[in-house]
Amino acid sequence: MFEFVRTMDNSADCNLCGNCVKTCPNNSIRISPRKPTAELWGIKKPKTEHAFLAAVIMGIVFVQNITMLEIWQQILDVISKVTQTTNYNVNFTVAFIISMVLPIGLLWVTAKLTARKETAEKVKENFVRFGYAIIPLDLAGHLAHNLFHALTEGKAIWFNTFNLFGYKITGDLSLTSAGTVQIMQYIVVVLGLVGSAYSVYRIGGRASWKKLLPYYALMIVLGAANIYLFSLPMMHRV
Repeated sequence: MFEFVRTMDNSADCNLCGNCVKTCPNNSIRISPRKPTAELWGIKKPKTEHAFLAAVIMGIVFVQNITMLEIWQQILDVISKVTQTTNYNVNFTVAFIISMVLPIGLLWVTAKLTARKETAEKVKENFVRFGYAIIPLDLAGHLAHNLFHALTEGKAIWFNTFNLFGYKITGDLSLTSAGTVQIMQYIVVVLGLVGSAYSVYRIGGRASWKKLLPYYALMIVLGAANIYLFSLPMMHRV
């Protein structure tokens, strides 16, 4: 909507309304599949805000997982000693900010390490270009997190639906075992890691692995962090 099709190189602002396809008098516009992650390394004008958002979303994924772990209360206790308050909203906000700043800082350090000329412009260019490579891991982290809710709390939909009609049903909410869910989460994260690594390779102009090693290392660190969090027992929210 409100986009000129011939100038678009990505679908970030496309809401799939289909008007361009339906109204083209020559039937020359079509929707066709592309290679996974192709849009990430094919963008002509990458934007700083998109790179920041990609890094921030990774931090949000971490927060989503950590708040469901047993160590969450311990983290809040440590933060409360610094903030000198037991207010949950204040301490959660501090933890949230730290989780968002951490991936941004890691990406910035990586961009600085790979800048041939350590000028602010070159570091920023690397930060913006390679920030897009985090997106597959972002998606994988969110999907893996919500797999836990969907598969271990899925029956809550049925139980609550029956409760609406006066039939009270209780029981195990899970659709499958926790072990099966973990395996599926690991697979999703690994696929996201592969997508991010390949995006690094293509964004870097298919350069040698030594030249792009810091970015590969960053993706591995973020992927490993996700896998570690998913390996810990999570508490249900329902």
